Amino acid sequence: MYTRLAMAFASLLPLSRPLDFKRGERLVRQGETSRGAFLIRSGRAAAEVALPGGGMLTVAEFGKDDVFGEMALVERGVCSATVRALTDVEAAFVEREDFRALVASRDASALEVQRALTRVLASKLRTLNEKVRSFPSAEDRQPRDEAIVDL
Repeated sequence: MYTRLAMAFASLLPLSRPLDFKRGERLVRQGETSRGAFLIRSGRAAAEVALPGGGMLTVAEFGKDDVFGEMALVERGVCSATVRALTDVEAAFVEREDFRALVASRDASALEVQRALTRVLASKLRTLNEKVRSFPSAEDRQPRDEAIVDL
């Protein structure tokens, strides 16, 4: 599924700008305004989301030819996850406004990317929902049989 998007995204490379990140560096932060999409050219990165009860949950890992941030190409919003470089990363970045201008021109490559985006976003939403459901909320956890503190 993601390979199809990477292939479609590759047609947007003339619009992209190269970005480099060192290991441990943050590519995007959950909650910040989204600006566009990334294609990982080399290296590895991980996406984490803050859980409602605290802590972080790794929801995805990205490697060569993986794309993330694609929601920013179709809507204005905020980043749904923090993405950090697990290794040094070379990426290509496409700004939303550049992509929207290409779509407005009715360019066939942009329309193919839109079709691929729809399929990938639906798949990612299903996967994320399954992961979040696997972490019970405090009210769903079994009560402890033993006292936490003896008085």
